[in-house]
Amino acid sequence: MAAIDDAQLLAAWETALTRERPLRGPALLAQADPDSDERTLAALPLGEAARRQLDLHSRWFGRRLACACHCPACGEAVEADCDAAALGGAAAPLTPTPPSLSLEQQGYRVLFRLPSSLDLVEAARAVDASQAQRVLLRRCVLEAWHEGDACAGADLPEAVIQAVAAAMEAADPLADIQLALRCPSCGAHWSAALEPEHFLLSAVEHAARALMREVDVLARAYGWTEAETLALGRFRRRAYLELAES
Repeated sequence: MAAIDDAQLLAAWETALTRERPLRGPALLAQADPDSDERTLAALPLGEAARRQLDLHSRWFGRRLACACHCPACGEAVEADCDAAALGGAAAPLTPTPPSLSLEQQGYRVLFRLPSSLDLVEAARAVDASQAQRVLLRRCVLEAWHEGDACAGADLPEAVIQAVAAAMEAADPLADIQLALRCPSCGAHWSAALEPEHFLLSAVEHAARALMREVDVLARAYGWTEAETLALGRFRRRAYLELAES
């Protein structure tokens, strides 16, 4: 792990836990860069947020992402390793991020922006997938016209909605990372979503809990406070842990 100290890691974990799930990744990004604004990061297109979270995972915890799931055909446990840095560099960066994109379909012209984590928070409150899609559409469609006349995004026909969704995906490929998997037991093929926020959060939580265990052991053994324990540095702290546990 590099570019983060132990106290910063614990603060990042604690801060992230106070946020709703789609906003925990941006919260960690903000903790990694004190000069950044958390809400601005939450408003990034999902693919750009994913890229930054993959990069942060590489810097803090290394490039390896261990993926585990079960084969949908036979139920066999399947594991695969992914390279966070390679995934993050798989698509051209959206820099500068376009403020809007446009699409013309079946006499409709739609001006829209790419979804962000803030949009996912609102969509997550929908009662079903269809309503969630409508929420995203309402938030991301900036203007729409039919044969030159202005219309509401909610009034767009299904074919145009699907065209807008496809255009969003094409413009922001890292917003939905799909892994192609094959079961070594039965040979079945399928795809599974990879969520950078999940891997980053899991790595931060695992490291934070390990740190808290060290603090707990040394507090019991020597009466040190958390600040005193973390100030020792990792090598000296682990040497004291060996003595305390011997």
